[in-house]
Amino acid sequence: MNGKQEFLTEEKYEKGKGVIKKVALVVLVLALLVGGILICLGITKVNNAKKTNEERYAEAERLVQQEKEADQLRISEIDKEIESLNTSCDDFDFDCTFANKTKVYKLEFEKSKLENKRYTVKYDEVFGEEYYILVVIGAIIVLLGLGFAIKAFLFSKRREIMAFTTQQVMPVAQEGIEKMAPTFGNAAGEIAKGISKGVQEGKNEANKNE
Repeated sequence: MNGKQEFLTEEKYEKGKGVIKKVALVVLVLALLVGGILICLGITKVNNAKKTNEERYAEAERLVQQEKEADQLRISEIDKEIESLNTSCDDFDFDCTFANKTKVYKLEFEKSKLENKRYTVKYDEVFGEEYYILVVIGAIIVLLGLGFAIKAFLFSKRREIMAFTTQQVMPVAQEGIEKMAPTFGNAAGEIAKGISKGVQEGKNEANKNE
């Protein structure tokens, strides 16, 4: 053994096993860190988008309400103007009456437009669904890191697992062999007896022929 390097030693086995465990731990920590950051970032972006949309909707709704109030105020003013125009002319002043009726017609048309006006809450929507891809990528990274760590850990424990398996299987195999041994022995004995008997009968037949 002098001058020869031993490759299979317990010390090197334990050292290699330790390296595999450390690599698995580092990969798992990095996967959890990177995947966790991506998941948190994606969720944060989605929540921020929802919050922004809620704020923009609230602001747009407030502006629509202000517009409604302004239109209602204008309708009240139109009603007062129409009432004033209808009573400002003398019954025999046809020019005044005609002019006022023209104004009243315009005011009533404006009032009709305001009363039938449709109000829509409009705002620039932020789409946060696109950030869900970050959550998916983060989850995949975490699962891959976890799977690698588990496989590496099992690989580092392969000798212990094989020893445990052997320890569980060998007694059963040994017991089976012990139970089958008498059967094999009896069968071999019967075969030997049959061969011996056949040889003896052959000799006896040969002697008779002589």
